[in-house]
Amino acid sequence: MDRHRRARGVAAALLTLLVGAIVSGCGLLYPDGPGWSYFGPGEIDEGMPRTIAEYERGTATLVLSDGTEERVELTLAPHSSLMSVMGSQLYWTNDDGWGLGLMGYGQDTGGFGPSGMLQIDRAIRGHWTAGDYMGICDVTIERSDEQAFRGRASCDALRWTDAMGGMFGMRGPQVIEGQEPFDAEIVFEALP
Repeated sequence: MDRHRRARGVAAALLTLLVGAIVSGCGLLYPDGPGWSYFGPGEIDEGMPRTIAEYERGTATLVLSDGTEERVELTLAPHSSLMSVMGSQLYWTNDDGWGLGLMGYGQDTGGFGPSGMLQIDRAIRGHWTAGDYMGICDVTIERSDEQAFRGRASCDALRWTDAMGGMFGMRGPQVIEGQEPFDAEIVFEALP
């Protein structure tokens, strides 16, 4: 691969990460949630995202198999919502530094494609993240409307990366050395 193609690939990856960060926010840096519920009915132009549902409570469970099975219970962050065009803007977290984000699921997201982005955060020894940016998770949305958002995900061979070191550098996110790939089984629910 020549340097120019690689530079274009890195630029495209950085743009994707930047758009993802803008759209999703970082639940660990912004504990009040992603905050996409600013559009009210009648306050937006036709075709613009509108809030379908705001969720106030909910849980998610992560079962990780990275040498040891670790079960993590999470609580829904404030301002989690379902929006037209953009889909889910959901984030669950706990006081131990764990987080789960589901962005872009549950609606026809137009230009964002048929699926969304799943991200697991771990603010332990820095800010580690693992996500489904390449379709390695099978995400099933069982319900996505004003009454509930619920489903499950099964992920194979996720890798922890350093969210703060190298993400904006030319090399992109760096895999955490010494951490083996892991599988994750995830169940999530958000309610009004």
